[in-house]
Amino acid sequence: MKYRSIYSFSFVSSLPEEVNIPFQHEFGSIKFRINEIDERRQYATGFVEETIDPKELCLSGERTTLAGTTIGPRLIVPGTPALGDAVLRMVERLSFLTDTPIRHSRILHLDELVPENQEDETYLDSFGTRDIHHETSITMSIRTFTWSDLREDFFDKLGEKDAGLALYAQALLEQEPVGQFRDLWKVLESGFGVQNEELIGCLSKYEPTQQLGFSEPELKSLLVLRGRASHASSRAGIEDIKIVNREVTEKMPRLKCLVEQLLLTKKSWGFKTQATDRLARVASYISADGSLILRPHGEQNRGVGPV
Repeated sequence: MKYRSIYSFSFVSSLPEEVNIPFQHEFGSIKFRINEIDERRQYATGFVEETIDPKELCLSGERTTLAGTTIGPRLIVPGTPALGDAVLRMVERLSFLTDTPIRHSRILHLDELVPENQEDETYLDSFGTRDIHHETSITMSIRTFTWSDLREDFFDKLGEKDAGLALYAQALLEQEPVGQFRDLWKVLESGFGVQNEELIGCLSKYEPTQQLGFSEPELKSLLVLRGRASHASSRAGIEDIKIVNREVTEKMPRLKCLVEQLLLTKKSWGFKTQATDRLARVASYISADGSLILRPHGEQNRGVGPV
């Protein structure tokens, strides 16, 4: 029996004609295939699959959703193949060979078990469902400000921070957590014009940083993680990359809050000065322990801080 995950692909520039569709490659027990592509060769669908032992299948219990509806038993696939990693490796190879940036996303609800013979078919039917159970987790991510709170001159004021905005936009385009984390950290470096320990010193004294509850030890731990993110991409093995990916994904919402506030408050971009000029109040943020902090409208932030 096969376990199959369905993916969509988008190509920032058209996929070259020399890549024939359907495109298929097998490495080890894993099969990768791009099935269809649109006429402009910019959007495609495909799948990745691996053989599993059907005897390992079992049923989950019923569960209740946050909306209060009951979901019946679903199939649990113990040790579900890490097909996502296989897709990433294939995308990296294709991107290099074609010189084409490629984005991909898994269509989770389309994951399926594919019988290879009548015996598989009969065995799968015996469970009474073909819906697959997925263990999911939530990473909280919020904006620290609201559009309605922005000052009237916010657009012009943001224009004074073009270098930081360019790095922020680049971070949003990054698909992998490690790359996004690095680019967000570069915004902090750009804001003060310094790096490493000198940057930590500036950030720890910066009033908006303190308002978000950042301590110097926490900032130093993020700096260490930023270094690990760079090393993981340049010389570590694939297992190290996976570990760092998990850690930066966990810390990303907190770092993003800090970066947003720097862009909204730094008066003189690119200098070590501590002066602030706030374009919007802090509406909410993620705390050091990962919880969501909401700031009522009655709580005021200072408009201009010390030099």
